[in-house]
Amino acid sequence: MANFAELNLHDATLINIEFDWVNALTIVSLKLHRENVVIKFSDCTNVCIPHENSWGQSASVNTTSQDGNTFKIEMQSGDTISVNSDSFCVE
Repeated sequence: MANFAELNLHDATLINIEFDWVNALTIVSLKLHRENVVIKFSDCTNVCIPHENSWGQSASVNTTSQDGNTFKIEMQSGDTISVNSDSFCVE
């Protein structure tokens, strides 16, 4: 499995976030340099998607990080999307 914190997603544009309740699957779709990137998180127990724009409105990723089973995507808006999951894969 790749290291989530080392994914080079800076300036990727967030397109969509889906949560499949029955399968506990979160799908994050992004566009990075004309390519689509899909991150699938399996066995999700919690997903937090704030949209407060404390740094100003933006759909671009700033950084990614991981703390145990919590995967975080900090947006350039100042919001941090967090997903508690057992694992992830990038497509």
